[in-house]
Amino acid sequence: MNEDSLQNYSVALNRVLEGSDMNALTDVIGQGWLELSTIVGVGLLGFFEPEVRMEMIVFAAAFFIVAVRSHRALTSLNTETEKLSKSLHSFQSEIDLLLKDLAELKRLDSTKPPLASRGGSSTAEAPFCEDLQLSSHCWFNFYHGIEEDFFTSNHFTILSEQEKTLFKEIQSEFKVRYDKSTEINKSSVHTIPDNFTILRYLQSDKYDVNLALNRLISSIVWRQEIDIYSLVTNPIPNLDIYRETRVRAYMGLAKDGTPVFAERLGGFMCSIGKGRAKVLTDQDYLNCYIYTMGQFIQRFHEERKRNKNAGWKQMFVGDLKGVSIGAAYRSITLIKKLASQVETHFPEMAAEPIWLLNCPRIVTGAYNVLKPFLDPVIVAKIKMSSGVPTAEMLECMDEEVLFEEYGGKNTAPYPKTILN
Repeated sequence: MNEDSLQNYSVALNRVLEGSDMNALTDVIGQGWLELSTIVGVGLLGFFEPEVRMEMIVFAAAFFIVAVRSHRALTSLNTETEKLSKSLHSFQSEIDLLLKDLAELKRLDSTKPPLASRGGSSTAEAPFCEDLQLSSHCWFNFYHGIEEDFFTSNHFTILSEQEKTLFKEIQSEFKVRYDKSTEINKSSVHTIPDNFTILRYLQSDKYDVNLALNRLISSIVWRQEIDIYSLVTNPIPNLDIYRETRVRAYMGLAKDGTPVFAERLGGFMCSIGKGRAKVLTDQDYLNCYIYTMGQFIQRFHEERKRNKNAGWKQMFVGDLKGVSIGAAYRSITLIKKLASQVETHFPEMAAEPIWLLNCPRIVTGAYNVLKPFLDPVIVAKIKMSSGVPTAEMLECMDEEVLFEEYGGKNTAPYPKTILN
């Protein structure tokens, strides 16, 4: 064993003893001990008697064989260990890549609202209506942007066990129907109904899961067809004329916290096709009607942020004063068209009761014609009166809420309809 070999042996042995390099173990046995056995066999035998030499040779040969076999075994073990180590490194690399992919998916998922099953809203962020300070998603999901757990909300907790079961059924079925739908353009912006909206549709269809599912899908398609996301976030032609001829005003909150709106419905019916309103086409009326639904939604949204017991319904007071036979006749076609589209896709917004004041006889006849085109749930809530039932209305709202014109003390602006 020369000096270099001895030095290499010493270094390898130290690495083994320090535990810093187990690969050096094969060097120690396969090289160091092999050279030591050579020294024993060649350099030292001359100092012993022949009988001892033979024992030494046998011992050295045995030691040599053991060293060689140990070296081979450890070399093989080292090779397998290296293979295992490479496999583990490869496996670790795959895990690292998988973790990176999962992190990216989580990041992307956090940038869009979750699906309806998780109470979310949409597939992409839609334009914002600056005028009403609402996302256009709110024209479907009234509570869009409000952080709230549906299953602990007043809307869910008051349901019966059967109603809860039906809700969970439609919640599960909607995901399947949505995935299978070929009508919805999934590459385009659209709103996926959240749990609140799914329940609203289910209640409107009297907990008929199939009817509610059909209406939900058709509502998504309808909103895409009319491009509601652009409609409610861009200037609406002739909106000022529409507002002058269809006067609506917010009165306040009913005793149960429901927002109350009044409308000069008779004036609106008289204005159709006359004066300034002549410029309004059926499409103008539809676009303006859809846009001004945001007034109600905005109020629902604001009240819900302020009070978690507030709902998504509004109490409607329709004043039919001044409507004539001719006005009623002229308005029937348009009102049927508006009702068939808008009422279908904005269901369950009317609280009970719906007040129709100052109703002439002709209105009763017109109402019977319109009934088949109105939401049956709404029809069941209507209270018609030939005058103003002030006392009965004050059972629902305070004097400070009811307009002075109807016997209350509310002096907030409530403009007359502009007919010319």
